[in-house]
Amino acid sequence: MAGYRTELQRIERDIAELNIADLFAVPINPERLTRYVYLLYQRASITGDLVQLRAVERAIECAVPLLTHPGDLYLLKANVAFKLHRLADVEAALLAIPASGHCMETHLLHADLEFQHGHYREAETGYVGAIEAERSWGGLRRIFAARWAISKMPTGSIGRPETN
Repeated sequence: MAGYRTELQRIERDIAELNIADLFAVPINPERLTRYVYLLYQRASITGDLVQLRAVERAIECAVPLLTHPGDLYLLKANVAFKLHRLADVEAALLAIPASGHCMETHLLHADLEFQHGHYREAETGYVGAIEAERSWGGLRRIFAARWAISKMPTGSIGRPETN
């Protein structure tokens, strides 16, 4: 519990240090604005507060038009939508990211979508491809989850429930 409180205090301190009053003032500092929205996301995620998560969505909507290259915010938007289990919004946010094919996190989110739709073999393939490019504990955990789901599938199924 001490680690949780320490992390939450760090996030609160970092948010306060960014001086929210001038974050949206012209000229926009893209790094500061993106960091602010990311810190809001971190706080909402670790507290599990859905109201804060929706506030992050609103902050993203305000920030995106102000940035020349809002790809990081679209990735954050996809993560928020995933936490809210709005899968169509996840896909839409991922499609808005320019050159998203080069980002491991977008590959993982695409595979997560496959997993959520019950396409476990496709999800596993996506996870394997992502961790071959950049190994992470999150990617490995996802592979194990996909393999467990595949092990529970009826014999002879090929991964997509609608084709079984």
